Parts: sequence; C-alpha cells; structure tokens
Amino acid sequence: MFRAPFLICLATIALGCATHAAAAPKQDAAASHFAPASAGMTEERAAAVVRRLLGGRILAARPVERAGESGFSVRVLTEDGRVKNVFVDRFGTVSER
Repeated sequence: MFRAPFLICLATIALGCATHAAAAPKQDAAASHFAPASAGMTEERAAAVVRRLLGGRILAARPVERAGESGFSVRVLTEDGRVKNVFVDRFGTVSER
C-alpha cells in the first residue's frame, strides 16, 4: 500500500544524486593534488598566520609539498631585517625550513 510512494521517493532521490554527481565540475588532477585549499587553508590565510606569529612583511606565499605533506611556503622579511622561509601546513602549523 505504501510501497509505491516510497519507491518513487527513493528513485527520485537516487536520480537527483546521480544528476548532481554528473553535473559536478571535473577538477584538474594537479589542482586536486594540493589539499590546503580543500581544507580551507589558502595562500592569504597562510600569510596571515605567519604575519601574526613572526610579524614583519610577507614577501611571497606559494603552494608546495614538503615530505609528502601539502602546504604553503611563506617568505617573510622580519622586523630585524632577516628573510625567513617557513612552511605552513594545511592546519596552520608553522615550521621553519
């Protein structure tokens, strides 16, 4: 008695999921390789983390992979005039090279 409406509802949901999956944009293999953007970390956020911790002026930030871990290499000119290169992982943890 209730089987037909249930099956129609289930089929509609399945069709919607299949249509959504087919319509999803395909990502470039190289673009999907870097996890920081998908985890919410961006070049701007990585630079902000380094600026907050070390002060100074950010010279550059770029996506890199270090020891199999995706993150960002950030180059900063510190207030005492030194240039430092630091690595920011996808969680925002900063480590010097």
